[in-house]
Amino acid sequence: MSRWKNKQLIGVALLIAIVHTTLLFLVLPKVSARLSPAYNQDRYSDGYDELAANIVAGNGYRFYPDTARTLMREPGYPILLAGLLLTFGNNFTVVKVTNVILALLTALLMMRIAKKLAPDALSGNNLVTLAAPVLFLFHPGTLIAESRGGVEILFAFLITLFLLTLINAIQSNSWWLYLADGIVLGITVSVRSTPMLFPILLLAYLLVFERRRLSTLSIFRNITLTVVAMLAVLSPWIIRNYGLTGKIVPTASVLGVSAHAGQYIGTHQFEGKPWWLLDREAARERDRLAAQLGYPFEDGDEGYYQTFYKSEDEIKFSQYLFGKVVGEYQKSPGLFFRLVGQNIFNFWFAGKTWAATAANVGLQLPYLVVAFIGALFSLKMKQAKIAGVMVLFMAYIMAVHLPILAQARYSMPLIPLISILASIALVAARRRMTERETVAMMRAGNSGAGSSSGFASVTPSLVIEETRLNLGHLREQVELKPVPRCDIYLSIVIPAYNEQSRLPRTVLETIQWCTTKKLDFELIIADDGSRDETLALARLFEDSDSRIRVISCPHMGKGSAVRLGVLNAKGRFVLFMDADGATPQTEIPKLLNSLEDGLDVAIGSRVIQRPGEVDVQTSFYRRIIGRVFAFLVGRFAIEGINDTQCGFKMFRHEAAMEIFSRQKISGFAFDVEILFIARRLSLNIAEIPVNWVAQPGSKVNLVTDSIKMFADICIIRWLHRGFRTSTSTGDARHPNQSLEAESQIG
Repeated sequence: MSRWKNKQLIGVALLIAIVHTTLLFLVLPKVSARLSPAYNQDRYSDGYDELAANIVAGNGYRFYPDTARTLMREPGYPILLAGLLLTFGNNFTVVKVTNVILALLTALLMMRIAKKLAPDALSGNNLVTLAAPVLFLFHPGTLIAESRGGVEILFAFLITLFLLTLINAIQSNSWWLYLADGIVLGITVSVRSTPMLFPILLLAYLLVFERRRLSTLSIFRNITLTVVAMLAVLSPWIIRNYGLTGKIVPTASVLGVSAHAGQYIGTHQFEGKPWWLLDREAARERDRLAAQLGYPFEDGDEGYYQTFYKSEDEIKFSQYLFGKVVGEYQKSPGLFFRLVGQNIFNFWFAGKTWAATAANVGLQLPYLVVAFIGALFSLKMKQAKIAGVMVLFMAYIMAVHLPILAQARYSMPLIPLISILASIALVAARRRMTERETVAMMRAGNSGAGSSSGFASVTPSLVIEETRLNLGHLREQVELKPVPRCDIYLSIVIPAYNEQSRLPRTVLETIQWCTTKKLDFELIIADDGSRDETLALARLFEDSDSRIRVISCPHMGKGSAVRLGVLNAKGRFVLFMDADGATPQTEIPKLLNSLEDGLDVAIGSRVIQRPGEVDVQTSFYRRIIGRVFAFLVGRFAIEGINDTQCGFKMFRHEAAMEIFSRQKISGFAFDVEILFIARRLSLNIAEIPVNWVAQPGSKVNLVTDSIKMFADICIIRWLHRGFRTSTSTGDARHPNQSLEAESQIG
C-alpha cells in the first residue's frame, strides 16, 4: 500500500472514531431516558464499583466494609476501576472514555484479523479492513456497553487480542506465541472466566484439523504452554482464594447463582413477566434459601447478590445452589433440554424487557445471518485456520452459557468476531454485484443496447477488433492527421481505469468532434493500471493517430492519473474529462471562451443557475449526495464553488502546471484539492453550467468513496499548511453572458 493510501486509511479511521465518539457522548444521552431502564446506561452494573471503591478505601476485595472478602467477581475489571478511581476520582465520564479507548483498540485489532481473514480475491481491498470496525463500533450493543460501567468492552478487547495472538501462533507454530497467547488468556479469564476451558477444545481442534501440518508432540507442547501461562497469570488469585476458603477456586464463585437464576428465569420465561422481574424474583428466592440455611448475608441496595459475612459461606451457598439446580435437572431432563433450547435464543437476543428483546432481534439477527454467510465464504475460500478458530471460539462461549444462564449482554463481547465475519460477506457480496453489473454491461454492449454510435462492444475478445473497425469508419468521415502541429491549441486528458466498455466511444467522438472543428489538439489517455483491455485500446488509438498519446501508470487513483496526464500536456489550454463521456464534447467551447477571455480555470458545473440553460440528468439519490458533499467541501476546504466534482475542467497551460505540480491527493477528492490550490495561487475560476448525463458503470461508490473523499477534504488544509494564502479570493464566477464558442474556434 502506498504511503498516501496509508494516510487515506488513517484519515477514514479517524473520521469513524470521531463519529463514534460523538454518538456516544452527544447523541446517545439524549435517548438515554428511554433506554436506561432496559440497558443500565450511565451507571455501573454487577457491583463492580463497590468492589473498586473498597479496594481504594483499603478494605480489600469485598462488596461492603463489614462483609467478608468475596470470590463472587473476577478481579480484572474491579482492579481497573480502582486504578481509575485512584487516578481520576469518582468520575463516570472517565469510565466511558476508557470504554471508548478500549473499543477503538478493539477495532484496530479487528482490522488486523480481517486483513488476515480476507481471501486472496478480496486482499488489498480497504473495505475489508474498514467494514469490520464500522460494523462493531456502530453496533447499538457496543454503544450501549460503552455507556455503562460493565465488563463487556474490556472483555471484548481481550477476546479479540487473544484470538489475534492465537491466529498468529497457529500460522507460525511458534511456541513463544502460544506462551504469549496463554498470558493474554490468563488476563482475559481474570476479567471473565468463560474462556478458561477453551484450550481443551482448541487441542481437539488442532489434533483433528492441523495434524497433517503439525506434529502431535508440537500441538501438545503448545497447548501446555498456553495453559501453564494462563494459570501463572491467575496464580495470585487462586492462592488468595485458597487462603480464604481452603478450596481451589480459579475464577469466581458465581456459578451457583447463575445456574439458579437461569433455571428460574427459563422455567417462568413465558408467563408474561419481563426478564428483569424474573431475575429479581430469583434473587428473592435465593434470599429465602440463604436464610433457611443460616448463612448471614447482605443483599445490597439492588437486592440481587447475597454478600456473606464469611467467605466460606459464599462458597458453600454457591455449591448448594448448583447442586439444587443439577438435582432438578436430573429429575426432569426434559426441563434441562427445553431451557438449553431457550438459551440459544436468549444468548443472542434476550433483553430485560420484551420490547428490548424485540429490538435485539431486529438489530442482531441481520448481523448473525451475514456473519454466518461470511464464515461459509471464508471456509470455502480455504481460510479455515482463521475463520474456523473464530467460529469455534464463539460456539464455545455460547455453549458455556446454554446450560446455565444466557442473555444478550453475554453475547456482546462476541460482536467484534461477528463483525469481522460479516464484513467478509458484505465485501464479497459487493464484489459479486460489481462483477454482475460488468457482465450485464458487456452483454448489453454486445447486443447493441444503448450504443447509438455503434461503438459500444465490451467483450474483451471483440472490443479491440470492433474499435479498429470503428476507427476505419471514422477515417471515412474525417481526416486523421498523421503528424500534429507544433503549436497545440488544446490538450485533452482522459483518465481511465478499467474503461474498456466506455473509453472507445468517448475517444472516437472526441477525435471526430475536434477534427471537425479543425482544432490543433492532442489527446492524452492516462491509464491508471487497468486490469482489462483499456490499455490495449489506448495503444490502438495511439498507433492510429499521432495526436494521441498514452501514459500508463500503476493503479493509484484517478487523481494520480489526471496529474500525470496534465503535467505531460503541451497545449495552450488543458482539459481533463471523464472517460464515460457524461459531458459531451459540444460543451468544450464554453470553457474555452472563458479562458480566452482571460480567466485561468474554467470548470464544468452540474448545478443549474437558470432554469432551462442546461440539461443535467442524474438520480435523485446522487443529487442529494452531491449537495451534501458540496456543503462539506464549503465547510472544510473551499467556499463559493457549487460543484467541485464534475469531471470536466479546463486550465491555461501555465495555471495547470502550477496547480498540478502541487497536487498530493490521488483519490477522487483531488478535484477539491486542485481548486483549493488555484485559490491559494490567486487564480480566477469560472464555474460554467454544462449539459451532463449520468452514465452506467461508474467507478464511484457513493457510500465508501464519499467517506474517503470527506476524509481527504478534511486534511487538504493540513497538506498545504505551508502554502501562503493569497490576498485575492479568486471566487468561482458564473458567466453573465451566453458563450457561443463555435464561432471563435471555427
